[in-house]
This record gives sequence, structure tokens and C-alpha cells, in this order.
Amino acid sequence: MAVVDCGGFTRAGERLHMTQSSVSNQIKRLEEYLGSRLLERDGKGATLTESGRSFQAYARRLVSLNDEALTHIVSHEVSGRVNLGIIEELAGAGFAGLLGQFNQRHPDITLEFVVDLSRCLLDRLEKGEIDLVVAKHVPDRPDDGVLLKCEDLVWVSSEKFPVRINGSIPLIVSPAPCIHRKAMLDSLEARQLTWHIACHAPTLSAVRTAVLSGIGISALDESTVSDGMRKLDERDGLPKLPRSEILLYQSANGSSAVKLFADMLQQSYH
Repeated sequence: MAVVDCGGFTRAGERLHMTQSSVSNQIKRLEEYLGSRLLERDGKGATLTESGRSFQAYARRLVSLNDEALTHIVSHEVSGRVNLGIIEELAGAGFAGLLGQFNQRHPDITLEFVVDLSRCLLDRLEKGEIDLVVAKHVPDRPDDGVLLKCEDLVWVSSEKFPVRINGSIPLIVSPAPCIHRKAMLDSLEARQLTWHIACHAPTLSAVRTAVLSGIGISALDESTVSDGMRKLDERDGLPKLPRSEILLYQSANGSSAVKLFADMLQQSYH
């Protein structure tokens, strides 16, 4: 499951806290036991074979059943508090559903959460102010989180009000230390393209409103692009943006309650 979700053995090893060779050897032993090849390896990663696609469904059901059994037994004995930090992109309906499920399973655990920028949340985690953080990978910080998902970061403009670019690219940005802001500016400067700030938008919702108004372009995770927006790319004269990685970070001395919520978070992305 980790190799499939991460797209290769190296990333799977990072998620599982194992070496790449250990992951490869375990897959090899599994294939020998099943008498069937599950993955095709190439220089770029690994893809599922037909047998692999069939076995993946059973694997996910097995792991889910295992987690459900453990959660059922442990949930009746755990109480405490979980302080979570999460980025705005993920603090929507899906997150609300997750909080509700967790509360039903663990009614004696109190949940508190704060929404902020990735860098700010990681700073608070280091200070011990929060227990868990779901945030984006910050390029100049240690990559010691558990990878939850990867997706493309894309340029977007208004579909209804096309943006006119006359020499200088009008940008909609959030204040530093916003990761999207840095990704946009770094990629444009690497290509020596001229840009200017057309709008400062302090929140994701403000960025989305500004994009839809047509006053400039911005960058969003592909999954958050909505109706009324148009994705832009190299054909529009814009450079490719780096991929967006969502990771789960947790304090080293987390309680049983914190570990339960961290496990549920990881399950929700698989």
C-alpha cells in the first residue's frame, strides 16, 4: 500500500521509517509467497500489475479491519486532549466529518484545533503548543513528517474575467511565509519573468475570491480548483510549479489520545 500510494520504494521507506532496500525485499518476499508479480519497477518508480491491482483491494481491506479492531479495543480505555494544527485547504467538510467520527469513537478525548499557515503551525509544534500538525512540506525545514498525499500545484485565473498579461504578470498572493507565494515567486524569477503583486489576500478564501474577480492569477492545489476558474500552464507562458506535499507531523512524546488521532488521520488518506 505504501509503495502504491507514494509511487515508489524510496518514498514508501520514508513513510514506513524503513530503508528502500528493506521495502524492496519485503515486496519481493510477498511476491514469492503469492507466486505472482505485483509491481513493475522502472527508473521512475513502480506501477501495479494486473495481479497487483487485484491484491491491493484485499490489502486495504485487511489493514482497515486490523485498524478497526485495534481502535475498538483501545477506544474504551483512552481519554485526554488532542491539540491539532491544520492548514486552511484541509479544514473543510472532510475534516469536519473526521472530527465527528473520532468523537463518536472516543467521546472521552477532547479535541482542539487551530488553522494557520504551514510554517506557523510547525513553529508551534516545535514549541510544544500543539501535538499534531497537518501541513505542507516547507522546503527549508527537515522533512520528518509522514506523507499523506501529493498533488500538483497549478496556476489559476478567472474563467469569466480573463486576466490580461501585458508584460508583467499580476499575482494574487498571501503574506509570507505562505508556501504558495514562495513557489510562485521562485518559479517566475527562475525563468526571469516580470511580475507584480496585484492583490494581497490573507486567507485561502480571499485568494479564491480575488482569482474569480479576474484581477490576477494565483496558485492552488489542483484538488481545490473550483468552477469559474481556469488552469494555466506552460502554453500560457507560465513555468511549471513544484508538487504540493501534505504531511502529518507529531510531537515525539505524544499521548495515546494523540496517537489514536494520528492513526485515524493516516487512514483517512488511504
